[in-house]
Amino acid sequence: MTALQEPPTEAGEPRPDVAAEQRSAALRLGLIVLAGIVASLVAGVGKTVLVVLAIIVMIMLHEGGHFAMAKLGRMKVTEYFLGFGPRLWSIRRGETEYGIKAIPAGGYVKIPGMSNLEEVDPADEPRTYRQQPFWPRFGVAVAGSTTHFVLAAVLLWALIAFVGRPDPHKVTVGALIALENGPSPAQQAGFQPGDRIVAVDGRPVRSVDDVAAATRSHPNQPVTFVLRRHVGDVAVTATPIDLSKVQVKGEQATAQPTGFVGVEMHLGLSTANPVAAVGTAATQLGSTIWLTMKALGAPAHQRPTPPGSCRRWASFGWRPRRPTPGSTTCSTC
Repeated sequence: MTALQEPPTEAGEPRPDVAAEQRSAALRLGLIVLAGIVASLVAGVGKTVLVVLAIIVMIMLHEGGHFAMAKLGRMKVTEYFLGFGPRLWSIRRGETEYGIKAIPAGGYVKIPGMSNLEEVDPADEPRTYRQQPFWPRFGVAVAGSTTHFVLAAVLLWALIAFVGRPDPHKVTVGALIALENGPSPAQQAGFQPGDRIVAVDGRPVRSVDDVAAATRSHPNQPVTFVLRRHVGDVAVTATPIDLSKVQVKGEQATAQPTGFVGVEMHLGLSTANPVAAVGTAATQLGSTIWLTMKALGAPAHQRPTPPGSCRRWASFGWRPRRPTPGSTTCSTC
């Protein structure tokens, strides 16, 4: 594919034959990208490609911040490109050329007069970067970085409002743990991944601690769990084994009788009202920025713990463990 840079018409739009060729080039480029995506899915590297595409979007949003502020400041923007090197495809709209270049190592926006040494057409000089007052130039300079903070706030808002955050009051079954010599009490009782544990022995569950305490304190004694599923609430009875007498892979043996049913507990997700989520997202973003800045100047052993970080108990004996990134696993029982 080649760049199309034929002279535009007086109205600033490309000639009809050039416009048709541009559409054809754009279609060919789109088909190549689509074929690459399909090939990546077939090869099993679709997630990697999605990460690359996300980075590309992030880069162009960054450049879009510079672009928008330059236009707002009435500066002339001549190019808005993804990549560097030879042009693969481009299209001109008005005074700006948009396109893709061969080396996808970033992106750029070209504004005439970014330095005092650059030669510029005298007709364009009043709209160059160097001829603008301080604040418009400052706005262009910081717009790209500001875009990342805005993007973070929007994604955080969407997460809180539509995906949900781990709720310490919603204890769910993440996975079932089998014993080395057979099924665990949870498997025998009929626990299923995704079940929400709403009550234990008639007492409402408000945290992982409630389930842990009830299970730990009843080795070899039947315990009734109320599990909430899509079909409604289901009551099951499991008899915890005694970890002081039975060895479970991945769990420490205990000196005292300690109950264990073989459930890996997760925290369920809760969404917020989209309006309320705006304030929550802003607060969470501000807190994350503050903790990051605070951690940069603190020794490793004094670095703050992010809010909502999870702790895990093995046999409910308070054994701290670093959670897997992105995991909401808090405990096994």
